[in-house]
Amino acid sequence: MEDPFVWIHHLVAPVRLTRRKIERIALLKVAGTSSDGVGSASYPESPTCGGMCMTITTGHPKGSVIVVAFLLLVLVSPQARADSDLMIKQTIEKAAANNSELLGTGVRVAVEDRSVILFGSARLYLHRMLYEQIAWQTEGVVEVDNEIRVVPQAPLSDVEIKRNIWEIVGRHERFLGSEITVTVTRGAVFLVGTFGHPQDVIFIKKRMAAIEGVIAIDMHVAFWV
Repeated sequence: MEDPFVWIHHLVAPVRLTRRKIERIALLKVAGTSSDGVGSASYPESPTCGGMCMTITTGHPKGSVIVVAFLLLVLVSPQARADSDLMIKQTIEKAAANNSELLGTGVRVAVEDRSVILFGSARLYLHRMLYEQIAWQTEGVVEVDNEIRVVPQAPLSDVEIKRNIWEIVGRHERFLGSEITVTVTRGAVFLVGTFGHPQDVIFIKKRMAAIEGVIAIDMHVAFWV
């Protein structure tokens, strides 16, 4: 099976380079023809790229193309990908450590090929949401899988959770005219509602998530026309 490839368009004719071919070209230290006839590579001084460019001569009569080093790092070097994953992991962990709301949580982070897995446990469903938000906001992340389990220390009963939710709705004028129904089963909240604004949905979800004993939230929403 052929390696994953990238199309690099230069003038009229596209140049098709597989990962294996890019690796062979990237290994060249000085300009010279590659063994498979793909072309040659050199590292010229380039003010437009700040020294971070590589020239690949394709052997095509139209000339050469400039490939930014980022392309080589992503497609070529396993070590570079591992370094990128480590940086993402450390960035998420640092952001979580600096968030006072997440102190004492037992959440761990794993990263591979810029895909993030969040696992472990947290006391509140809000903690689960905050970790996922941090992960998605981290530069370079392409996917987040949230496997954090919510384990309350002093969970409220389903009746108390439902009462708290209705108190939230009743205290805020933004929900006047909203049509909301709520059911709670063993800590899992199911809310159906029609709201005036998208921010109303975010508002109520965050406050439900801060109720100790809520372990899951499922919302079916609509908005006034």
